[in-house]
Amino acid sequence: MGPELITDEDWEGVSVIIVTHMYGCPAPVQDLVVEAKKRSIFVIEDCSQSFGAKVGDKYVGSFGDAAIFSFSLTDNFTTMGGGMAVFKDRNYAQKARDISSKAQLTPNASIYPLIFKSACMWLGGTSLGFMVGIYPYLAMGWSFLGKDLIHTIFSESISTTVPELNRRPSPAQAALGGRLIEEALEKNEKRRQYGIRLIELFEQENIPNISFTQEPAYGTSIFTSFLINYEAKEKLARQLSSRGVDASPGYISKAIHSEPVFSENVRYYGILPNSNYLARTQLHLPIYSSLQDRDLVRMVKKCRESVEYIEHYEAGETKYRSLPNADAPNLKNLPTPKKNIEEDPEKKRPMSAAINNPKLRTVANPPRLSIPQRKNVKPQDPSSRPDLDKQ
Repeated sequence: MGPELITDEDWEGVSVIIVTHMYGCPAPVQDLVVEAKKRSIFVIEDCSQSFGAKVGDKYVGSFGDAAIFSFSLTDNFTTMGGGMAVFKDRNYAQKARDISSKAQLTPNASIYPLIFKSACMWLGGTSLGFMVGIYPYLAMGWSFLGKDLIHTIFSESISTTVPELNRRPSPAQAALGGRLIEEALEKNEKRRQYGIRLIELFEQENIPNISFTQEPAYGTSIFTSFLINYEAKEKLARQLSSRGVDASPGYISKAIHSEPVFSENVRYYGILPNSNYLARTQLHLPIYSSLQDRDLVRMVKKCRESVEYIEHYEAGETKYRSLPNADAPNLKNLPTPKKNIEEDPEKKRPMSAAINNPKLRTVANPPRLSIPQRKNVKPQDPSSRPDLDKQ
């Protein structure tokens, strides 16, 4: 969303704006900052999911008056928790430092469970780890519960309360972050290559009714997630899971403005069609740095197969056509199409038409026909019967 979509009326009464760089894709923050400065509006950049993304030649987080970064386990750069805030004004930076200094240091022993959890998450991102530790639970969830069991368990709840500042990262976490910065930038570059490759593959396949993320012309995305949009996203996630692709609706199950704390004031924000569309249709494809090109090709092909199945079989259409390759489901297990009796009224008439049509009414007590029977007829000798085959 750029400043060209924001009217002068929308800017009225605004004192602070938060520009969010979602899923590793940079927002047009440079243009937004220009418009905000004309009106003396304070700009905060949310870089929680985009550490290392760029707008032009500058990293995100360096445009606004302040920026926040998250270093949790699910982010592309992690210190097992914690985060960072940066400010252009030294006075704001000193106030933030004074507040954070009052919090207690996180004990080093408390990060050991986080290290174990991080190792499990890394292992789940490998091919072997996914097949052994993730896929069986995905299949079980869809088969018996009708939902994505893994992402339901690990989904994050949205809280609108201000948390207490009782902990701050330990020196061990800070040291870990310092060592992992270069590695994180290398992984960012690999993710970006995978993201560009997925864009090429989706453009080649041209799958109907699916849209996908693009890298903006004004910046460099790091693709912490590769986002596709499809109206029946639950069905698509289920079909992809059955084909071995871990697709997730993400941690945002519904638009933020629909939360109770915002819904009472939604009239101030308008209809928000983009937020509603994303919450209704967004689905995340895996884009781990451990993937290979053949994995990306297979993923896009499975997306086509899944959409083919949904739109030609689950939709209940009478016109069936075969799926693209041998991995398609067995046609014997698919539901047979329902025949429409109106298509051939001579062969299939509704019962009501037979009752109302006098010519088709049945006789209640039909007369019995007297058929004369021949008596004392001896059976014919088989040898004397004519050979019809020879004739």
